Amino acid sequence: MSHSVITAEPHWIHQPPEQLVSTGSAQLQFRYQHAYQPEPCVVQRIEKLESVTTGAKFQHDFSGASLHIVLEKPHRALARGQYAVLYQGEECLGSAKILSAAPSLYDLQQQQKENESACLSTCTKNIRR
Repeated sequence: MSHSVITAEPHWIHQPPEQLVSTGSAQLQFRYQHAYQPEPCVVQRIEKLESVTTGAKFQHDFSGASLHIVLEKPHRALARGQYAVLYQGEECLGSAKILSAAPSLYDLQQQQKENESACLSTCTKNIRR
């Protein structure tokens, strides 16, 4: 389950939301599979990003405007190549191809356990000295 995605440059049906243009951030709704209802999210504009790393598994190089979409609730099966469709109320504003999903909550928990184990090992060695 992931809580955010990085997208390629969005394709707006008419124009980007005014709030996104003026402040760089907007409260919208997100959908990535037709079977689900749009869910609240915060969309942040990324003007020019040379390299994005979202965990050890993914690294993408791209330029141009893109989006960082932070979801209110984590979602299952967010994957590179799917499309994030953005809504404002009932109005579909546009979409953007997902370049990468944030590390899953499982991956983050595993990494935290590894870090805690390494810290414990280091602390134990220091106590023995």
